[in-house]
Amino acid sequence: MSTIEIKKNIVDKLESVQDVILLDEIYRILTIDLNMDNKYVFSEQQLSVLNERDVAIDKGHYFTDEEADKDLEEWLKK
Repeated sequence: MSTIEIKKNIVDKLESVQDVILLDEIYRILTIDLNMDNKYVFSEQQLSVLNERDVAIDKGHYFTDEEADKDLEEWLKK
């Protein structure tokens, strides 16, 4: 689908939307600053932590969503 077709489809859908909350959220998304020059720069310490986490994940040291949910439920019961 071309860019023009996508834009037309979006406009067509928007014309039928009556939900103010949905329209507000669409507007918020459309007004996000997409300037790629505003990249977040990590500190050396943050990069180190992210690299450690990558290594742990590569070694299989992580929780699945189900495991994390179960742990959270057990913690909340305490």
